[in-house]
Amino acid sequence: MIDPSLRSHLLWYTRSIKNQLSINKGSKTWNFCGGQPGSCIKMPNDGFGYLQAAFTSLSNGTSRTGGSFVRLLRNGAEFMRFKRWNADLAESLQLPSPGATCDSYSLELVNKQGIRYRTPSIYLSGKRFGKKVSIPIVTQDQNIHEIEFQADRVPYYYYPCNIPCGSLLIDCSGYSHDGFMGGTGYGGGHLLRTGYRHEHIGGLRGETYPHSPSYVIAENNTFLHFSGNDYICLQGGTMFPYASTIELEIRPIKNGTMGILGAGNNQIQLMLREDGKLLVARSTGNSPALKQFVSDIALKYNQWSHIAVVYDCNTLIAYINGKVAGKMKIAPSKRHEIFNAMVLGATCKNLNRPDLFYKGDMRNVRIYGRALSPHEFLIQ
Repeated sequence: MIDPSLRSHLLWYTRSIKNQLSINKGSKTWNFCGGQPGSCIKMPNDGFGYLQAAFTSLSNGTSRTGGSFVRLLRNGAEFMRFKRWNADLAESLQLPSPGATCDSYSLELVNKQGIRYRTPSIYLSGKRFGKKVSIPIVTQDQNIHEIEFQADRVPYYYYPCNIPCGSLLIDCSGYSHDGFMGGTGYGGGHLLRTGYRHEHIGGLRGETYPHSPSYVIAENNTFLHFSGNDYICLQGGTMFPYASTIELEIRPIKNGTMGILGAGNNQIQLMLREDGKLLVARSTGNSPALKQFVSDIALKYNQWSHIAVVYDCNTLIAYINGKVAGKMKIAPSKRHEIFNAMVLGATCKNLNRPDLFYKGDMRNVRIYGRALSPHEFLIQ
């Protein structure tokens, strides 16, 4: 089993070099606890680390030259600051633990005009250091290749559904990829995509919106109850276009055919038929048309069940309480990269309009950026 969340910080900024500014002159070298740019090193046992750098900026009098201070950034946020004209320094420091994931460290030289020169990142890994997983990637010519990737650098979102916070559904993964209860569209208060992180644009209310599910405390547990007209919107960047896992626990109330969740570009549509069987659908190729299958196993109404839908860029598999309940072969679709908002408590029409509402309870929703094995599910 993978811990639902030991990730206590954001890594979204370190996944792109778009904002990386090169140093204009000098050796351009720096190391962090002996690691070089782009490498991933293990957290020192005693928690003490060090950094060493020796690079400079140009000094020709323009606004884009010179320095004023150097910042050590941890996951894109300032961790330490040094008053230096150049990034020519050696320092020791006490490091916070990255837990079961990894932290990103980089240096940034800032001049008096606010121009910033940032180094490539060095990663510091926690207790899962060394564990790698195989992930299928889709190339531009639509071929599929397997690559090895460090497990704790794969993004995911986790919603235990037990933290009342007004109109927000809290993501406990550390990515702050929160949901908007009862809210859709691109008006004030929507969640705007910035990498894997969401910024809240406009004022999300402390009070809940209409069509919001309600929190219930019972059986020493807290969960969300959907009345048959409620939903939660998870805005852009949610549903991974290729290899992925979606898992959740539901306790449905019989109400005809119901939607459970869906993505705006048909990456997934998950429904519950009146007979208790799941209908699992996904589009393929350049068409929004759905391919689908029905589970062999039926859920029991008024009882908690664990559902997982896993896609490995070849086969879409549904699990109910850890057992395979159905599957189908389906090719990946490049169009799934374009729009990937998601709705909980209903299926999702384009762009993110809820349809076929769910009635019942829900908890422990997790969306993972790779195909998990059953032994990695939240339920055992």
